[in-house]
Amino acid sequence: MRHGAGEGRGRSRARRRRGARPRGRRVLATVPMLAWSTVACGSEGSDAPGDILLDWTVDTTFTVGGADAPDWAAFGEVAAVAFDDAGRLHVLDGQARRVVVVEPSGGPGGAVGVPGDGPGELRFPSDLAVHGDGAVTVLDPGHGGFVVYDPEGVYLRTVPVDLGKPGMPAGPLRLGPDGGLHATAEPERGDEAGPLSTRPVVRYSDAPEAVHRVVARGWRPPVPETEELDPEATGGLRVRLPPVVGFHPDLHLGVLPDGRLAVVDSFAYRVRIVSPEGGPETFLSRPIEPVAVTAALRQAERERRLAEVMEDPARRVVSNAEGEVAAAPSSAVQRLERARVDAMGFYDRVPTVTKLGVDRRGRIWVARTGESPGRPGPVDVLDPDRGYLGTLQPGIPVPDAFGPDGLAAWVGEDAMGAATVRVGRIRDGG
Repeated sequence: MRHGAGEGRGRSRARRRRGARPRGRRVLATVPMLAWSTVACGSEGSDAPGDILLDWTVDTTFTVGGADAPDWAAFGEVAAVAFDDAGRLHVLDGQARRVVVVEPSGGPGGAVGVPGDGPGELRFPSDLAVHGDGAVTVLDPGHGGFVVYDPEGVYLRTVPVDLGKPGMPAGPLRLGPDGGLHATAEPERGDEAGPLSTRPVVRYSDAPEAVHRVVARGWRPPVPETEELDPEATGGLRVRLPPVVGFHPDLHLGVLPDGRLAVVDSFAYRVRIVSPEGGPETFLSRPIEPVAVTAALRQAERERRLAEVMEDPARRVVSNAEGEVAAAPSSAVQRLERARVDAMGFYDRVPTVTKLGVDRRGRIWVARTGESPGRPGPVDVLDPDRGYLGTLQPGIPVPDAFGPDGLAAWVGEDAMGAATVRVGRIRDGG
């Protein structure tokens, strides 16, 4: 299959008001000379010495979704978005359990997949990759792997993933130039009795005879101490969830057009450029130090997470003594999640990088932390071979998906809180 942009993952969860529709929430190649001005640039109070403002703009092409959207574009949960080489946008609606195809004009282009437990149907889809020719691969943990469709949306096969090693992808899917699917997986142990010490990057395959292999490893910091959960505070629910930890450095991953990987795995501003076939690594960095975590930051992070819990509790399941599974009531989930937040631990630094993306020209987009938890910060653009190119104007975030000819998509919500996807064209002076 030809290379496409299986890059983006949305951040919208589903919720419902009385009588309202479900709505979503946020829970290289050679680069031509760019137009820039030597203006110090930062946003949200997070500017850094040496920032160079890139004179880039975004022209919005269309916005799809929202409270007044037609039925075909009424999204409950935008789990991921991606483009094919023709510029068609593919939106994975995790709640409706289907992939909605949007034409470059913004009109309907059909749908892929339907809810169900049978072959070609979707149970709990969580991510997708779209190949250049329009073929779609959906990650569906409910089916234990990948559900694969051809460019016409016809079901081809289901490719299982070994739940032992490497395990189901834990991070967003990134499509490589050879059609391989890259994602982070669950942490590995250094030895039989040792702590979880590394976070693997795995090349998955959606081919009939799938071979999954680790192509890189990222650092995993020791987990800070957390308080023990009080059974009374959790409503008597026994919890099999990892502890809540504040300011954990995510393992960020991007795939360059030549197959190399861009990885961020620490608190520092350091992007590793890794060849999946081995060989020396290179590093891109800027002299921006991680911010120390203070008592005020810890309190702000707790309040932010509690607000999310009360507004949109995560979906949890409970099992009884007979092993029967059912969805937990939202009130019980809120009580449980509140207890987990109250008991959370914290790292002593705030990660400098909050998001990473790679566009079709191989430029690496790096979002920096904002002035407070959950607030967006500046976005830098890097060339993997030449380094820092500049910093984008405030208001241009890292896209959730990159398409051909400068197309990009951002997942958001409208004034009513309904899930939307905005598509625009990035004007970079090139």
